[in-house]
Amino acid sequence: MTNNKGVSPIIATVLLIGLVIVLAIIIFMWSRAFISESVQKNGVSANNVCKSVSLDISASPSPSGVLNLQVVNRGSIPIYGFEIKSSSGASSTQNAFNIPVDVGSSATQDIPIQSGTKTLVIYPIILGTVSGNNKAYTCLENGRVVNL
Repeated sequence: MTNNKGVSPIIATVLLIGLVIVLAIIIFMWSRAFISESVQKNGVSANNVCKSVSLDISASPSPSGVLNLQVVNRGSIPIYGFEIKSSSGASSTQNAFNIPVDVGSSATQDIPIQSGTKTLVIYPIILGTVSGNNKAYTCLENGRVVNL
């Protein structure tokens, strides 16, 4: 008579199924970082909507370290705000400003700038939706360079 001690086939099956479920959950959570939900505006991808953004931008710096920014929206999409990247030699900073500009309208805003700032890159921000929630989307392809 042999004395076989081991795991019964039912317990082994339950353990294997549990292991597969845990691995599937781990892989799913890991892969969610690679699959992003796209921001949409009026049912169209925000990336495609950015192609309809057209701006005229003029800027005049003042001696007090303030930039007077004038923006005219010539496109067919309302602008929610702007992301402004300022560069002064080796350093750069990036800030978002809530300056809404409707279609065909203009806006003027005084923006503080650091002394020594040589260039600004101004990116428009549009407001889209993701799963029914509003989300700001920066149109990186539409950046306008302003030399000071």
